[in-house]
Amino acid sequence: MTRSLDGIPDDPQLFRGTVAYTTRLSPTFQRVTVRSTEMLDFHWLGLDHWFRLFIPRTGQGPEAFELPGIHGRDWWKKLQKFPADEYPYISNYTVADFRIVESPAAPGTPAERYAEMDIDVVLHPDERGDFSAPVSAWATSCIAGTPIAILDQGLLFLPPEDTEEYVIAVDDTGLPAARQIVADLPESARGRILVEVAHAADIESWERPAGLSLTWLPRDDHMIRPGSLALAEMQKIDAVGPGAYGFVVGESKLATGGRRALVAAGLGKDRITFSGFWRLD
Repeated sequence: MTRSLDGIPDDPQLFRGTVAYTTRLSPTFQRVTVRSTEMLDFHWLGLDHWFRLFIPRTGQGPEAFELPGIHGRDWWKKLQKFPADEYPYISNYTVADFRIVESPAAPGTPAERYAEMDIDVVLHPDERGDFSAPVSAWATSCIAGTPIAILDQGLLFLPPEDTEEYVIAVDDTGLPAARQIVADLPESARGRILVEVAHAADIESWERPAGLSLTWLPRDDHMIRPGSLALAEMQKIDAVGPGAYGFVVGESKLATGGRRALVAAGLGKDRITFSGFWRLD
């Protein structure tokens, strides 16, 4: 499949699957593992490969979750024609892991072959501490066989070929992207990584190139604005080399403020990828 300069496939495809199982990773993250034979054709690129996740509305059965004709770059125009009671919930996620599985078969029969994808969902509690937001509620309550669909969207992380240094800053929502980026960078990579999380218990152990520093920034206080700790660290950066590449994603103010901080530190705007994954207010 060919991809344009913005990292998105020229003709993004929809893949259907079902929930296989779920796992609570930490106080803030629920991993949903989905399974699909269609996704055998999904070309995982590693790094921050992302996708549109389509999940059924509460009470919406598999027969209503067909999503006919949803593909390509103008997929949303086709979705607008759906009846209100058939319109799925849609959210953007990074592939946390992807693998091809061959399950044992009975003697004389071919093994079952399918793809599995892990999706790490950030859980946003409401004022009562419940996970009532659509995707949080889905991630903590879905059962095996629940239908899902994903629309391939490619990569945001597209460093120039002459990149000499990486500056990566994310909040909770960008953690899966940063995790896989760090895993896929060459051993010669150098730079700094800032990862803000809600709780110290969300901190993970990552293997990384020796030249990459990793700073975890747990808020541990619901009164601290998400993204503010990472942004404060970004604003302390005095200078970066002209060959650096910046990647700042997460809450809107972190993304835009982090970009401004890198520009102020001397980095060209064309060497910065920033994206507001969500907006607090």
